[in-house]
Amino acid sequence: MNKTASQIAENVLAKVSADDSVFYPRQVLKDITGGRGFDPEYLRGEVDEFLEAYENEDIPGIDEELQDVLFGTQMLAHQRTDRDTPIYGADDKIREFYRRNAYLDKLFKDRGLEFNPDYTVEGSNPKKPHKIQRAFELAGHELDPAEAQRYSQEYDQFKGASDYDLASLAPKWTEQDHLRIALKEHLADAQGALGADSEAKELMDLALITQAYRNAHVPKELQEERWKKFLSTAKYPSLAAE
Repeated sequence: MNKTASQIAENVLAKVSADDSVFYPRQVLKDITGGRGFDPEYLRGEVDEFLEAYENEDIPGIDEELQDVLFGTQMLAHQRTDRDTPIYGADDKIREFYRRNAYLDKLFKDRGLEFNPDYTVEGSNPKKPHKIQRAFELAGHELDPAEAQRYSQEYDQFKGASDYDLASLAPKWTEQDHLRIALKEHLADAQGALGADSEAKELMDLALITQAYRNAHVPKELQEERWKKFLSTAKYPSLAAE
């Protein structure tokens, strides 16, 4: 989603309601860095990049860098004051951090490793192959530069696939208790909608929540086991034919 700088400013000034798009610094810091704070130099760098975009009249760049500045400003304010108020005007930036970590987590799991946000202390942007390689090095695992390059090239595709990942909207969609409550509510809604006009809508809601639960709480081994179970029954007749 690419908005103009004026639209971003309007969003900052607008009163934000407490819905899925509201992020709070304490939880964001825990999720994306493991609680590690941002250095003031991070914000200085983002301000420099914003001013460069401004001087070059780069409107898309102003949009992107303004979010970076707003994010960095509010995170540093939280670190100094411990005030945990909603972060304004930086939703796209925060979702990008979650996507980066989700992608690195996938790469680690594919190699039988456990990802930790501490491994991104030197950066988390998968578009830069050396950042991926360094994350693996900090985990004590050597990654071939050619593999890091391939992983980097595949990141854009992963981003597209993650557009419907609820965890990219708010941290609560990784919390098991929240997901259980949501599943109970939507299971009832979906069951009541079967055969009705709202069937597709309710089943889509249920699918999104089920996917969020799977991503956060179902081990890869169990996912593979259940997939094999359905593979073994694929030859059976359709239930509708019985």
